[in-house]
Amino acid sequence: MMLRHYFSKFIPYAVWFLFAVACSSPVNASGKYDAPTEETFIRDALQDAMEHFSVLLNPDYHAYRFSVYEAIFADLNQNSENEYVIAGSLSGQSYYIIMVYYLEEDEWKCQVLNRSVGGGIHDVKVIDLDNDGLMEVYSVVHDREYRRICKIYRCGALPAVKLIEMFSFKSGGGFSSSHNFSIFRPRYLDNFSLRIDEVIYPETEDDDVQQTTYIYKIVRREFVLDKVIKGGSSF
Repeated sequence: MMLRHYFSKFIPYAVWFLFAVACSSPVNASGKYDAPTEETFIRDALQDAMEHFSVLLNPDYHAYRFSVYEAIFADLNQNSENEYVIAGSLSGQSYYIIMVYYLEEDEWKCQVLNRSVGGGIHDVKVIDLDNDGLMEVYSVVHDREYRRICKIYRCGALPAVKLIEMFSFKSGGGFSSSHNFSIFRPRYLDNFSLRIDEVIYPETEDDDVQQTTYIYKIVRREFVLDKVIKGGSSF
C-alpha cells in the first residue's frame, strides 16, 4: 500500500515533465517538425530590429504582430530537411525582413537575409541559379530613403545549413536615381544571370537622363560583373 501511495504521487509529476519536454521540442506526435510560429517570427524580427534600429522600437514583443508577405517551404541544401524562407513585416513599424529558418540540433535557427525600414518587399525567390542542385535565395527590398537592396544567398557545404552571401547591392537614396533588378537565364546557358537597370535623372533641364544596364554572371558560385550597356538594352 505504501509503494502504491508513492507511485500515485509521482505519476502526475512525471506526466507533466514528459508533457513539458514534448512541448519544448519542434517534433510533433507524427515525428515531423512543427513549423516556426508567429511568436518566433516576432521575436527574431524584433531582435534584429533592436540591433539595427533600436531607437524605433518597443522592446516588448507582445506589442507586435507579424504580417507574412511570403512563406516558402523547401529543402534548400538537399539534406532531406526542409527550411522556411519567411518574408514579412512587424506591425506598426514598417520593419520589413526576410529570414530563413533551418534545423540545427533539433532547434529552429534563424538567419536574416535582408531587411529595410519604411519601405517594402519587392521580390523573393527560392531558385537554383547555378544549376548545382542547391537552392539560392534572391530578395529585393527598398527602405524609407528609397534605396533598393538586393541580396542573394547560397548554401554552403554540407553538413552546414547556414547560407552564404553571394551578392549584395544597395543603391543610392532619394529621387535622383532608380534601379530595377531581375534574374534571367540567357539562351543556351544553364546558369541564371542578374540584370540591374539603372536610371540617373538629370539635375538640370539641360542634362539628359542616363540609362545603364549591368549584367552579372555566376563565376565560382559568386556573381561578377559581365557587361555594362550604356543607354539600356532589352533581352
